[in-house]
Amino acid sequence: MTIHFSSVDQALRKAKTLSKAGAVGDAQAAYRWVLEKFPDNRRAREGLQALGAAPGGSSAGPGRDRINALIALHRQGRFAEAMRQAQALVALHPQAAFLHNLIGICHTALGEPGQAVARFERALKLAPEAADIHGNLGDALSALNRPQQAAACFARAVELNPAVARNHNNLGSALIRLGKLEAAAESYAHAAEADPVLVDAHANLGLALIKLGRIDEGAAACRRAIGIDPRFPLAHINLAHAHDAAGETEQAIRCLETAIGLKPDHVGAYSNLCEMLDRLNRVDALRAVLAQARERCSENDPRILFRSAQLAARDKDHATARELLERMPDEGLTAAIAKGRLTLLGKTCDKLGDHTAAFGWFERINAFVAASPEAQKWNPAGYRKEVEALIASFEGIDAKPWTDAPEPDTATPVFLVGFPRSGTTLLDTILRSHPGIAVVEEMPMVFRMRERLGGTADLERLQALSDADIAGLREIYRNELGKHVGEASPPSLVIDKLPLNIVHAGLIRRVFPSARFIFAQRHPCDCVLSCFMQNFKLNNPMANFLDIETGAILYDRAMRLWTIFRDALGLDVHTLVYEDLVADLEGVVTPLLGFLGLQWDERMRDYRETALARGRINTPSYNQVTENLYNRASGRWQGYREQMAPVLPLLEPWATRFGY
Repeated sequence: MTIHFSSVDQALRKAKTLSKAGAVGDAQAAYRWVLEKFPDNRRAREGLQALGAAPGGSSAGPGRDRINALIALHRQGRFAEAMRQAQALVALHPQAAFLHNLIGICHTALGEPGQAVARFERALKLAPEAADIHGNLGDALSALNRPQQAAACFARAVELNPAVARNHNNLGSALIRLGKLEAAAESYAHAAEADPVLVDAHANLGLALIKLGRIDEGAAACRRAIGIDPRFPLAHINLAHAHDAAGETEQAIRCLETAIGLKPDHVGAYSNLCEMLDRLNRVDALRAVLAQARERCSENDPRILFRSAQLAARDKDHATARELLERMPDEGLTAAIAKGRLTLLGKTCDKLGDHTAAFGWFERINAFVAASPEAQKWNPAGYRKEVEALIASFEGIDAKPWTDAPEPDTATPVFLVGFPRSGTTLLDTILRSHPGIAVVEEMPMVFRMRERLGGTADLERLQALSDADIAGLREIYRNELGKHVGEASPPSLVIDKLPLNIVHAGLIRRVFPSARFIFAQRHPCDCVLSCFMQNFKLNNPMANFLDIETGAILYDRAMRLWTIFRDALGLDVHTLVYEDLVADLEGVVTPLLGFLGLQWDERMRDYRETALARGRINTPSYNQVTENLYNRASGRWQGYREQMAPVLPLLEPWATRFGY
């Protein structure tokens, strides 16, 4: 018979059918067709043996003994030797897909993924429906940081053989790198179902769920992994992410310490622990952990270099920080380390006075983030249009266009607003040092009210609200606020701090007629430049700061809307100027306290102790508010006048208006 089959499975089924029909010769030919491509195929070899034929011989590829010898070398980790012998054999058996596949596996193990890809692609030409080769090609492409192509390979491997848990797991890992968290979690779940004791699948599923905000489910998956193998470090590392996301920093630290105890040279665990200690402002602990990491791991590992640069920056040794960061490679870094490196390079060059280099690094980090899957989820232009729609709605009014609802029975919070990077985190920390003040930092109370209104609060909608509607909105606000303010020893005053609530001041004024606002003001050019230089957690508004021009446009629109609200609605506002605050803390804060009905308290002078005691600070300024007051950021934009030239026509009129 003419031998041609579309797949290995088809050939094996045909051989079995022919064998039952008594067509022994044709059945043997079908089995040999399989062995020509996969000499180690157990079903084909056993089929031939059952038919009384020897599976070896040149027609079926290399002999069994030689195959076993190659497999043994690979299992012993003797990859170079296994590859040399396989290369010698493939010259005699060029159609043996098994040999090309093995050579590719050895290349991958030896850190040569580019050469591995070529071998796997050749093997797939000989055996296009071999699930394991598709999976191996996916591994090599992942090592080359080509997650899109890797995901396609793993998906094909899963399609060809859904029972192999490893391919589901690896597909999940490729998808998570593409930012497809839901799909990644689904793949990890399939892997865990296919092999319930595959510890990687449970640990990876945990991390995907945590990234999706399903913290309890993610933690449970990590604990299942630990139950399968308590000595698997990744499960403890991912459980640390769950604790950290839940605000349980001490438990997170213990998980990372457990991972290090299990594998004392685990660079990833050290890096994560250093990141957490840096964020918690525990510099002495960071120094000790980093010293241990340098002793047990390679000092030239990019993660160790990055954490060392962070510590050098903390120590204000900016020249050393820059040298360490520039030693790091541009490729092969995790997204988090790559972002951190570019951001820190920009800030370090800024502190060294190399403004041209600094701006170039900030352009690179923002372009890197803008190209990421995470950035594609957000709509910065849509946010600007929302602000512009509110301007259009309220523009032209010159007085409050409604009758105020009755005052609430409970005290109204004070709203701390401004443009991002206008000193609100510093002011927050100073104010919360006062025993009579509680600051609720960037929580969604106002957002919850907007949700009830369908996402917008234009003039027409606010005018249409009844007293009962407003009472309902107040209840929504209070219910959310209660989640973030402790009940024990309640302070006399609550401050709701979320800078961009500046664009929702109309809604706030409608719901809380006696609302007071603290407006944090900073030079417009310094504000916009600082936003461009900052590595924010992305959302629709923050995605505007990936480009200096869209950041400046948003500033202009936000200030136009704020001016309308302040003037037309008669907002009760105290303006606090950042540049004055850093020059005279008590002299500037005392009038603010008077506006709030409070007196100066000496504990406010020790705001740095407040910052350190807070532990986790939920803004990018976490490491700045622990420093003494400084004015080096005032007028920083002057060093970047050339780079900011395109946006000065938008910003300088506001600077003039604000008295700069």
